[in-house]
Amino acid sequence: MSSSQNCSVPNPSFLPFKNNFITSIHLLKQPLHKSLFSEHIKNEVGNLKKRGIEYSFLTLTTITGLILLPFAIVKRSFKDWLIVNLVSVIGNGVLDQYLVAKGYLKYPRKLFPNHKIHLPFDFIHYPLMLLYYYQWTLNSRLSGILFKLFPFVIPQTVIETIAAKRTKLITWKNGWTWYHTMTSLTMKLLVCRSVIALVRIINKGQISIK
Repeated sequence: MSSSQNCSVPNPSFLPFKNNFITSIHLLKQPLHKSLFSEHIKNEVGNLKKRGIEYSFLTLTTITGLILLPFAIVKRSFKDWLIVNLVSVIGNGVLDQYLVAKGYLKYPRKLFPNHKIHLPFDFIHYPLMLLYYYQWTLNSRLSGILFKLFPFVIPQTVIETIAAKRTKLITWKNGWTWYHTMTSLTMKLLVCRSVIALVRIINKGQISIK
């Protein structure tokens, strides 16, 4: 009699697992879980669309920079363009590598994932920006050189701030803010322009950018 009672009484240690399993089965049948699954699918689709938009934006801006580049160097000697391009690529590339290595900046989504830095900006956008800035300020005084920074620095800072907050194109870390972006871009433009001006003086004004 006692053996039959032992067979009919379930193992107490098994009850929580059995109850949780039964509860899970019932929950899966509830409309709430169907709605959660549907919401998950919608989020995944939204993420895919957002990712596609971000890559499309990178591609579009890169192509636009490549299209504008010939207009920036038209009627300019190859030597002029080469000096500006080398100074901008070296200056911005070295600083970008340093900031990424130190963890201040990160580019989760980029056209060239094998590189840690944003190559289109370092090799196309920033050289183009520096070329236009240098041409515009070639005959300017110090006040004009400083004042003409704003049309270049402010839009770039605004775009990067929006990208850092709403996309995965760039991530700010270790206390990096829009102020650091504006300051670094300002200093890069001024330093690179000074280097180009120094080269121009050494070459006794032979650089033909006017």
